[in-house]
Amino acid sequence: MDITGRVLECLATYGFTLNDKAVKRAIKFIGSQQEADGSWFGRWGVNYLYGTMCVLRGLDAIGFDNHEAMVQQAAEWIRMMQNPDGGWGEGCDSYDDPNKKGTGASTCSQTAWALLGLMAAGDFNSDSVAHGIAYLLGQQEANGSWFEVPYTGTDFRVCFI
Repeated sequence: MDITGRVLECLATYGFTLNDKAVKRAIKFIGSQQEADGSWFGRWGVNYLYGTMCVLRGLDAIGFDNHEAMVQQAAEWIRMMQNPDGGWGEGCDSYDDPNKKGTGASTCSQTAWALLGLMAAGDFNSDSVAHGIAYLLGQQEANGSWFEVPYTGTDFRVCFI
């Protein structure tokens, strides 16, 4: 679903709207693939956090109403997956076991993805967003970067060996 979300972002950049046939088909497909809990599967980043963020960003870019149930259900799923430390994380094991979706030690990349998803759904001021930003600020290195050990989509060889 991450790719469909990214394609919607691209189409929006090139002037496509909700009235275009391809966009309507993409949104219908997205709706048909949403999990019962509100999340979407991802492929290029680990996994449901990434997929859900990409779909929400695509829907937002193309002008889909962020008050719609599918958007708000996805945002609520993201909020529910937040760790007590304020971040989000998900392991590669979620590819084999959907019961592990959205769960794992917090990482900076996955926290950023969760925040991007929430913001695409119109959530800029919730406690979840504030705690996620605080997590990222607390993890930032002196040089401005973030250190991350777990693989979250930058090297899939580790996930599937």
